[in-house]
Amino acid sequence: MASLRVPDLIAAILERQPILAFDRTFLRRALIVEGVSTIIPPRFLEMLFGLHGDVTAAVLLRDHHRHERIGMVVFATDRDLLFAVDAAAQADGRTSYRSISMIRDHVLRDSENVVNAAVEQRRIRSSTAEAFRRTIPQRYVDADVRGDLPLRCLLLRMTEGNTAMETPGHLYAVARTTLRATGRARALAISRTARVAVVVFDDTRGIERCGDWCLDLMGLGLSLYDSGLFPLGAYAAGGQGVAVLDLIPRFCRSPEFPGSVVVLRGPGIGERDAGETCQCIEQRHPVEALLAHRAEQAVVVVLSSRDGADALAAESGEFWRRAFGTQLITAQVIGAPSPPSTPPPLPSPDEANSAPGPHPRQD
Repeated sequence: MASLRVPDLIAAILERQPILAFDRTFLRRALIVEGVSTIIPPRFLEMLFGLHGDVTAAVLLRDHHRHERIGMVVFATDRDLLFAVDAAAQADGRTSYRSISMIRDHVLRDSENVVNAAVEQRRIRSSTAEAFRRTIPQRYVDADVRGDLPLRCLLLRMTEGNTAMETPGHLYAVARTTLRATGRARALAISRTARVAVVVFDDTRGIERCGDWCLDLMGLGLSLYDSGLFPLGAYAAGGQGVAVLDLIPRFCRSPEFPGSVVVLRGPGIGERDAGETCQCIEQRHPVEALLAHRAEQAVVVVLSSRDGADALAAESGEFWRRAFGTQLITAQVIGAPSPPSTPPPLPSPDEANSAPGPHPRQD
């Protein structure tokens, strides 16, 4: 089973640490970690092996067949790797995983082709990876101290002309009924231009077995991706009003996005299941995404138009009581914010030398 996941693990490692693509010897410093408990997050794995040497990168993917996880840890030096192997041998099974193994010799002998194939897989998946990241707000990434945010997501890809995902409420129903997801949902988002839909949960326990029913999605024109393939790195928010922009998915911060965003604030409004809240709001308003920010006591609702945002912000206290259980709601309407500006690139030396100089004075 481990050998079947090695290409995916390498591709995920390159997502986590792209510079490794230029180091064709890194597989000699890599360990495959099998039988990792589903309660173990990626950063714990990195910390665990970091006790025995410098770790360059670590990733975890779901093993849907065994309902556990499989990981890869890349060390900075061969010596760090050997220290970790010795420490695991001395632990005598008292670990958070079933077994570790080094990359097999036949893979190492062909490591350049293996890495090249992983680089190509990463390129093929790049549009899905970017679409996934654009649905996740920066605040979620900043708060992800366990490093398991991708593993708390259900990432669905929609076929052309798909109608099963008319609203995030439909997405929530698919997650609950077709994929048998349990637990409290934190966010739902549909990016129609990228044909990607995401449900984020508070933890991973209720979605570990969703892969068992992924074939049932075919009739809905959907496919389930292993979101662990796409580790989430930090990106700069920039611009004005950074605190608010950090709450908003990047796909609706694009100049091409025609809709608007309403940021709702009030005591405890972020505690309710995001899917239930979304379905309640959808009874009167067309929603594109809904994201709960529990620590900030805020909920972000993305709507398809400014008129829709204004209508939601003008709702009555009784409406908010049904949606959130409280009437103490403040609503801030935000148009599609412009992305942070970047300075124009400096001209190359050839361009600079060929550029016309100042005109001579004619007097």
